[in-house]
Amino acid sequence: LQVQVSRITVHQSHTKAELKCHSSCSPAGRPSYVWSKNGVKITRVETSSYKGSFHPGDNISCAVKGHEDFPSPSVC
Repeated sequence: LQVQVSRITVHQSHTKAELKCHSSCSPAGRPSYVWSKNGVKITRVETSSYKGSFHPGDNISCAVKGHEDFPSPSVC
């Protein structure tokens, strides 16, 4: 898995970005995803895309639901 940045807008105090959880293999069916920000699960999002506001030093990762022990590398 890998987090890819689809769109980014830089503001003075934060950054808005659209992220996509990309897999080099095709998971069976339509999997749900788990997003984490600074090690805390983002509960309202279970899709392969995530839009949010980020601050310098934030770490974002994704995982296929049910396989949270194998998350993507974090992006900062």
